[in-house]
Amino acid sequence: HYYCQALPGSEAAVQDLCRLLGVVSLREAGNSVQEDLLILDPCLPGLPLVAGHLCFANAWCLDEKIGQPFLAIHGPVPSFGSTIGPSSQLLLERLKTDRPVQRLNWAVKSSGQLDLTSRWDTHVTAANARINAANAGELCWMRAERQTLSRLEPSGSVLFTVHTYTQPVATLTPAQLNNLYGVLRTCPPDMLRYKGIW
Repeated sequence: HYYCQALPGSEAAVQDLCRLLGVVSLREAGNSVQEDLLILDPCLPGLPLVAGHLCFANAWCLDEKIGQPFLAIHGPVPSFGSTIGPSSQLLLERLKTDRPVQRLNWAVKSSGQLDLTSRWDTHVTAANARINAANAGELCWMRAERQTLSRLEPSGSVLFTVHTYTQPVATLTPAQLNNLYGVLRTCPPDMLRYKGIW
């Protein structure tokens, strides 16, 4: 239940996903692909999260977000509600069936573990305590998420997928390290705090 949940009323959307993947249940859908699978319902106010198979989240879990509207889900993200939040919600509401979109998200973590759902917060806090300026390059991990948004038919629900990749910072190329340094140097302090870096 911690990793796979569906609210009453999400049955049609879950059926669309299962039909797409050739399986009979949300659990089988999640077990058949590497991506986390999340379903938002644009027919309900605020585009809430109504179902999901989520194994590799970064510091959150379904128990915390299921049933919440899109903007509330992203409430902890600094300035999200006043900057890109409304336009992101509009994009989801206008998403076309034949025009999926994708984006990348990044983080630097003290662990390469894929499952960093909230139940691992104590583990992450302990790993963070071992990081300092001298060993950060050796102990930290680059975490990237390839995220896609697709319209499911015929329900019209939005499928949000997340494929998570991790790599030791020490194995990044000089160009990648330079890019990472540039991002960290120019990233606002509140965003660095949100990402657990500062």
